[in-house]
Amino acid sequence: MHDPEGKALRRRIERRYLGQLMTGCGKPHCRNEWCKTGRANQELEPKGSSASAALPLVKPLLEMAKGPSEPMFFCVDEASQLRRKMAEMVAAEKAWDLEWCIAAAEAGKGDATQIREWLQAWAPRR
Repeated sequence: MHDPEGKALRRRIERRYLGQLMTGCGKPHCRNEWCKTGRANQELEPKGSSASAALPLVKPLLEMAKGPSEPMFFCVDEASQLRRKMAEMVAAEKAWDLEWCIAAAEAGKGDATQIREWLQAWAPRR
């Protein structure tokens, strides 16, 4: 599909966010604050259960999605979620940047020892 301006991509992102907010992903491990299921799992109040309530919440997320380095808030599988959590814990030690910790968590399959070994071997220190 030819989409040089990214309009179709933005529509797909918008639909994905609206679906997450209105119906949720249904995954019992979800901790995504931009998902109905994730908010329920964390015992947070729902953000928007109708399209009219969710759309104003989604618009700022779409504006953020214009840059390639901006974060996205999609639901992911449990293994990816655990690896991200481990990477954030290691990055909190302030020895390596988060991006390197994420790469190490993917390579080390989420094991803290393997993550640190990978970082010491391959990643530049701060």
